Amino acid sequence: MGTKTMTPHMVMSRTKFAQAMLLGMNASQAAVHAGFNSREGKRLAYEPFVMNLLAEGQKKLQKKFEYTRTKAVKLLYEAIDMSRVLEDPTAVIRAVQELNRMHGYLAPEVHEIHLSEDSSKRERQIKELSDEKLLELSAIDGEYEVLSDG
Repeated sequence: MGTKTMTPHMVMSRTKFAQAMLLGMNASQAAVHAGFNSREGKRLAYEPFVMNLLAEGQKKLQKKFEYTRTKAVKLLYEAIDMSRVLEDPTAVIRAVQELNRMHGYLAPEVHEIHLSEDSSKRERQIKELSDEKLLELSAIDGEYEVLSDG
């Protein structure tokens, strides 16, 4: 049923039905709430006008209750302020730790070393040297013990 053929009363009652559905009522409960017979709920829920109202309402609710990183940070700053007022240093420390974790300050640092082709070649050459040659190149004077792989 399109809006062109609906009376203002029909629009209002279907809007009330959709709002009740968005509040968590099932179709039968929402129908009674909007002044319809409970058996009409399922039919009303599938009317294009009501389906559009439900879709629009769900989008608004999602946006309203969306929990973002920005909201979380804002709440943590509020908790820090409240903890300062209440003189609770432990709560301030916990909130700051959580902020640090969220911002990634507690993550281990990653350092990448990129070897040039010459460096890779030198690394291969060093790995291919015998232990005796490595000791000779390292210029170690004095006593040393060669450990076996076994």
